[in-house]
Amino acid sequence: MRPGPIAPPLLEKDVARQIRDFLEVRGWRIVRNNVTKVQFRPGVWTQFGEKGMPDLLAIRYLHANGVSIVAWIETKRQRGGQLGVDQIKWRDIEQKLGAVVLLSNDFDAFLAEYEARFSWLHKPPYSVPGHQGRLELT
Repeated sequence: MRPGPIAPPLLEKDVARQIRDFLEVRGWRIVRNNVTKVQFRPGVWTQFGEKGMPDLLAIRYLHANGVSIVAWIETKRQRGGQLGVDQIKWRDIEQKLGAVVLLSNDFDAFLAEYEARFSWLHKPPYSVPGHQGRLELT
């Protein structure tokens, strides 16, 4: 019997979309991060974002005012995506401060990590009935 076709590895944007969709349905607000430098006039540059910061910032608001859970998530393409030097440095500094910084190039592995760290969020008193992610303002 010949094996069937092998699915091509997912791109980074595909992995990020899977994670984003999963988290939004579970009540997280997702912020996409970009790091860039802009030159406003000759010799005057402004940087937006922090060099090495992850692609996604996930925020889960709890019932108490001003209290939230935050997770930084760096997404990579499936099979082979690795952190750069600046990303490793950023992660190490933030983790020493107590941040949750996750690396994901595989959705199933992300689900296992999510369950291990955050399954308690979906049980009372933290579960929010009817809350399906970000609210749209009209």
